[in-house]
Amino acid sequence: MQGIEKKGLLIAIAIAIVLLINGCGYKKQDGQIQATGTVEMTETTISSKANGRIVQIPVSEGEQIKQGELLAEL
Repeated sequence: MQGIEKKGLLIAIAIAIVLLINGCGYKKQDGQIQATGTVEMTETTISSKANGRIVQIPVSEGEQIKQGELLAEL
């Protein structure tokens, strides 16, 4: 019987150590997540204040673009 009690005590101590180590590494999050990745757009509507036909599209599908970059020429 004493061997079973020792075994149970050792298991309890091992669990306590694991929980203690795991708790020491815990850091409270501030609610913000920062990540990098790709956002895939399926459809969007683009409009222009000027009327006319599109004569050139200088970007290709899937190409990365920056804000303010020319997407189409009328």
